[in-house]
Amino acid sequence: MEGFLWSPRLYQPLLTAFKSQFLDSANHYVDLGEHRQQFATFLTYAALGPTEGYTVDEFRAAIGALPKEGLEESAQAISQALEGAAEQREDYWKNRAQRFWQQIWPNPVTWPPDELPSSDSPGDCRPR
Repeated sequence: MEGFLWSPRLYQPLLTAFKSQFLDSANHYVDLGEHRQQFATFLTYAALGPTEGYTVDEFRAAIGALPKEGLEESAQAISQALEGAAEQREDYWKNRAQRFWQQIWPNPVTWPPDELPSSDSPGDCRPR
């Protein structure tokens, strides 16, 4: 997976082939070393979907397994995706990012209070 994370692509046959290992990697985030941030970003893009063969519950469990650093990377990835959507930002928000926040992002009530992202975190990326 190390080489793949240097330049990841959402290639559906590969995502299907390594689904269980991919999702389980979230439980080993710190073991990914220098590639952990790329993993969190890639997992987020996969969760933004559409990704065949994966469920919202599976992505919710994987994203929820990320430590604070991984969640911050995930929020940054969503912010970058919205920026990259340019003129389609509103549609991207409605069709992908909003669904991610509502259905996949961990419920803040489940985090210890000191683990909550700050209000100036990159996750505050809703269109204005």
